[in-house]
Amino acid sequence: MILRTLAGYALGGGSFSEADRLHLLAEASKAAYWVRDHFICDPERVSVDVTGFLSEDNPQEAAEHPRLLPLRGELQVERAIPSAIVDDLANRGHKIAVQEVPLGGCQAIWIDYERGVFGGSEPSKDDLALGY
Repeated sequence: MILRTLAGYALGGGSFSEADRLHLLAEASKAAYWVRDHFICDPERVSVDVTGFLSEDNPQEAAEHPRLLPLRGELQVERAIPSAIVDDLANRGHKIAVQEVPLGGCQAIWIDYERGVFGGSEPSKDDLALGY
């Protein structure tokens, strides 16, 4: 839902400032989490478009950027987000909570049936991508 909400915005290439981009992400995240919190469902009883959520058309570069997470009325931000951007977000009305540890992580496995299996983990975490 977050990706669909942001699909109409050209978030790359300097169209928006980093604070603008993160503000839009925060607002889209809050809306998606509200829907999640109010409409959690059993996928055996409600149709879920898993294919759409996992589509390669969705942006994959998210793992390369610092994260933020709206949670319980605060906007949690990773320390890697520059202080000027954090200040800008606070000036837009976000109650900021700077986190000392990464907010989540990304590990990925890509299966190429001709060349083999490739995996990777983002450098901000001490995890690994593991599969068989």
